[in-house]
Amino acid sequence: MWPYVIMGAKALTDHDAANKAAASQNSQIYRQKLGIKRQLQIKQGNARQAIVDGDRSRQDVRDAKAEGSIKTALDSLVAEASIKASGIASGQSTDGLLAQAKNTVLKGEAKFLKDMDNKMTQLRFRDREIQQNMEMAWLEADARLKGTSYVSGPSSADLALGLAGAGMQGYTFTQNMS
Repeated sequence: MWPYVIMGAKALTDHDAANKAAASQNSQIYRQKLGIKRQLQIKQGNARQAIVDGDRSRQDVRDAKAEGSIKTALDSLVAEASIKASGIASGQSTDGLLAQAKNTVLKGEAKFLKDMDNKMTQLRFRDREIQQNMEMAWLEADARLKGTSYVSGPSSADLALGLAGAGMQGYTFTQNMS
C-alpha cells in the first residue's frame, strides 16, 4: 500500500510543480508584454507631442507670412513716400527710383517667403517621419507581442496518466517485493 501512496504523492507534487513553473513563466511573459505596451505608449505620447509642436510651428509660419505681407506693403509705401518727400521732380528718373525701391522691397519679401516655404516643407517631412516611426513602432510591438505566447501547464489528463503510472510503479514494486 505504501508504494502506491508514495508514487501517487510524487505524481501529485510533480504535477503541482509543473503547474507552478508554467504559472511563473506566464507571469514573466505577462510582465514582458506590459513592458512592450508601456514602451509603445511612451512612443505614442512623444509622437503626439511632436505633432502638436509641428502644428504650432506651422501656425507660427502662417502668422509670420501674414505679418511679412503687411510689412512689405508698409515698406513699399514708406519707400514711395520717401522718394516723393525728397522733393525730386517727378519724371522718368523719379519713376525709376520708385520702381527700384519697390523692387528692393519685393526681393526681400520673395526671400522671406521662400524661407517660410522651406520651413513648411521641413515640417511636412517631419510629420512624415513621425508617422513612419509610429508605424514601425506599432509593427515592432505587434511582432514582439505575437512572438511571445503563454504556456500551459499539465492538464488533468496528464495528472491521471501520472497517477496511473504511479499505480503501475507501485504495483510493480509490490510484485517485486513479494
